[in-house]
Amino acid sequence: MSEAHTERNLFDIIREHSKNKGDKGNQALISLAEEALRSKGVWIPSIAELTPEVTKTATAISRRSTKSTQAAPQSVGSKDRVALPSKKQLVIAAKADTPRYYGIEFSGQEPADDLYEDFEKFAKAGCEVEELEVLYQPYIQFDPEAELDPKHEATLPIWRNGVKPGINFWNMIINGDLSSESAILQEGWFWRDKRAKPAYKNGHQKYANDKFLEGMILKLRGNGIEKYEYAADDSRLGISSLGIEDVLIPVFVRETGVKGIVEYLSELEFNTGGNRSHPEWGRTNTSEWLRDKLVSGRYRLDGGYSVLGGLALVDDWGASYRSDSIGFRLQGRYPSQ
Repeated sequence: MSEAHTERNLFDIIREHSKNKGDKGNQALISLAEEALRSKGVWIPSIAELTPEVTKTATAISRRSTKSTQAAPQSVGSKDRVALPSKKQLVIAAKADTPRYYGIEFSGQEPADDLYEDFEKFAKAGCEVEELEVLYQPYIQFDPEAELDPKHEATLPIWRNGVKPGINFWNMIINGDLSSESAILQEGWFWRDKRAKPAYKNGHQKYANDKFLEGMILKLRGNGIEKYEYAADDSRLGISSLGIEDVLIPVFVRETGVKGIVEYLSELEFNTGGNRSHPEWGRTNTSEWLRDKLVSGRYRLDGGYSVLGGLALVDDWGASYRSDSIGFRLQGRYPSQ
């Protein structure tokens, strides 16, 4: 059995453990698991392995991490009025944020008119634009071997005081399970769903202020997206990665008329986005689909599950697999180079 699939078995065991124990003590263990992984930089296979020494280290790291400050991506106003910053303002912010978060200088161009036109379309369609953020992401190709080298300083500034992708992710690329494309951040301007990832509530959890997408999903249940008995028909839960790729995204593009490249997040986008502005994406006991495809084409990644490492976690599941604990978020990309 491969290392990846051995870890998947551990994922399943701990997931079931956390679902069945929703008390405060379990939530404390979840938080400690995250911080212990952050401080040690290694995979934590079992909640039971948290020793008093690790607990002490995790607490110290947690206190230090709260002292860091990071600017949030640009706000886009309310649903009643689209108020994107001007192109000049976005470029000024990107020139400051790119070296701060990614350690390189901004080399892109100003955002295209399509980004602004798409926001007008979203507002007219009833999409909650106040739940979207706008940001610039540079092109970066990572070296998985270097990222696994304990002597190698974290490539990104946000990883030095944050949470790098876990060992399993880099090993999957090195071993050929994942394409080398998974080691690349794609360049461009983005709108991205910034909602918090909900905590698990027996499949009843939902993403906040999500009426537009809920309405779309409800229409598609039984009409392209299979019904799922363990989640509501309008929920982001109980949808396979194939359902997102082949059904939901094409309908979203058609109904909104969006011109950007609509997709769900990759592991590197989810991780860096969480480290930039949304550490809460790694602090709940649910996960999200990630668009990284295993080379076989039959599996996709998910990540963010707090018990197993939060923003460091990746796991792989069949592309048609559905769960009441796996959701997703969308983004639109507008290349500038």
